[in-house]
Parts: sequence; C-alpha cells; structure tokens
Amino acid sequence: MKKVLLGVLLIFYASSVIAESMSSVLVSRTTSPQFYPAAGSIVASRIMRLGARISGRIAEIVVRPGDIVGANEMLARIDAPELLAIKKQREAELNASLVDEGDARTDAKRLQRLSSNQSISKDDLRNAQVRLSRAKAAVARDRAILSALQVDLNERIIRSPLPVRILQRLQEPGDSVTANMPIIKAEGLAQLRFETYVPLQRMTTLQLGQSVDIQVSGQTYQGIVSHLLLSADSVTRQGKVEIEVSYLEKLMPGQFAVAMLPSEPRNELLIPKSALAQRAGIHCVFVIDTQQKIRLRSIRLGRKQGSHQIVLAGLEEGERIILNPLNDLRDGAIWSNQLSTNE
Repeated sequence: MKKVLLGVLLIFYASSVIAESMSSVLVSRTTSPQFYPAAGSIVASRIMRLGARISGRIAEIVVRPGDIVGANEMLARIDAPELLAIKKQREAELNASLVDEGDARTDAKRLQRLSSNQSISKDDLRNAQVRLSRAKAAVARDRAILSALQVDLNERIIRSPLPVRILQRLQEPGDSVTANMPIIKAEGLAQLRFETYVPLQRMTTLQLGQSVDIQVSGQTYQGIVSHLLLSADSVTRQGKVEIEVSYLEKLMPGQFAVAMLPSEPRNELLIPKSALAQRAGIHCVFVIDTQQKIRLRSIRLGRKQGSHQIVLAGLEEGERIILNPLNDLRDGAIWSNQLSTNE
C-alpha cells in the first residue's frame, strides 16, 4: 500500500514539475481584417488591330501569333511603288525650284547694285524682288509636299505602338490592302487587368484606387481597383470588378487568378501559435481551469495571422492557456500559482 501511494505522489509531483517550466497567456479577441477570395482571369487592357495608313501590297510580315514584340519594333512592310514614283517626281520639282530660287537671288543682288547707281528703274528692282519671293515660296511648298510624302512612305513600315503579344495575322504577304485596313491583331502588355464578378454586397467595401492582392500560380502581385460596375447581372446577381496590374513577364493574359478583396473586419479569438499542440492528429491547447488544473481541449482553427492563429471554436475569451506545452504534458496536471504569466 505504501508503494502505491508513493507512486501516485511521484506522478503528481512530476506533473507539477512539468507544468512549472511553462508560461501562460489569456485568450483575447481582436478585430482582424477579412478577405473575400474572388476567382477571375488576367486579361490584356488593350486589344489592337494594327494596319497601315496607305494603300499597297503587303511585302512582308515578320511576326507570328504568340510572338512578344517590344515598342516601336517592326511588324510588317507595305510595298507602295506609286508613292516612290511620286517622291522622285517631287524631288525633281524641288531641285528645279532651288535652281530657280538661286537664279532669282543672283538677279536680285545684281539689280540691287545697279539700282544704287541709278542704272535701272525701281520697277525692274521690284520685279526681281517679287520673283525671288515667289521662288522662295515655291521651294517651301515643294519641301512641304515632299515632307508630307515622306510621312506617308514611313507608314509603309507597321510598328508596334507598345509592347504587345501577337494574336492573329489578319492578312498575309502578297495581299493588297487599303488605308487603315487591319493587318495584325495584338494585345497590349504594357498594362494588364484582372477581371472578376462578385456579389453586389461584396462590392460595397471596395473603392476605386484601392490596393488589392492578386494570387497567380502561388505568387502574390499588387493591383489597383480601376473599375466597379455596380449593376448586377439579372441571373447571377453579380457585378464586375476590374483591377489594373503592372505587366510582368510571369503574368500572361488568360491566366487564372484569385483576388483577395477586402471585406468587413471581424472580431475573432486570437492565440499565439506557440500555444498549439497536436494529440492524435487533432489541434488542441492546454487550458488552466478555475481549480488550477490543466485540461486538454481540442479546438477548430481558422486562418493564420502572423505569429498568431484564429480560433473558430473550442475556446472562450478570458480563458488561460499554456504557451510552449511540453510533449509529455498530460490532462489533469496541476498548475502552480508561482509560474510566469503573460496577460
């Protein structure tokens, strides 16, 4: 009998010693932010149909569907022999105007010297000056025409206005095209957009310009709310949300993504992760009851929040739990009043 009593006392003492090596904390509530996961897709902010502003025949197209092209890079070239012939004609007319201007300037200078000696009449000098003015005007006109013609010739080269991904070749080399006829279809990559549809009540917490996290393939990217369509679909009762995302090489139009939309904050129980233990695969904590006994209690966990964990069920505010519980801590151990506590 004495041996049995001694064994019980040793077990009780060991439990107390185990408990005395740990600290405790009160369970408290905190207001934590909430997020609504909205599934959607990454799309291009701009879909473009690119063509030339002149008529002609397509000489070459240097891109194919799927190619990524930088800003101002060549996409295609138009062959316009008529414009080249007109350019040669205008260059010849400009050269003739320059010769005429040179002759008029020489005559005007010569008559100016003779006029100073009163060797010619003032009318002759005036006529020479008028001729020079007309020659200068003709040169300016021909240069302007040639400059405008050169602008048209530059349009033979179709260039990308910004970084794009080629979607489709609407025409092929050898085809005849008219001015402004689309030749290439592309999507802009300078700015991407995330699109999703959410219930209208979820949109009341969103604001234009608000920062939102977007998760794509395990990575988190930053986006800005750019458009809220506060008009529900008659079937789904959902509205459209658009979020602008800066272009990154890892992001592509068509990718599945999830936006963590801010929701109404919630008052929740929060405990340190260091208080968690597992017994038989079940999450639990050790609670100190009013009799200073340690009780093992299973709990249901919510999401993680930094170094803390949200508790959905199993605990009440104001209860005291043990931090960093030892592996051999058991239900029923005695908690010493002399242990350190954290309020």
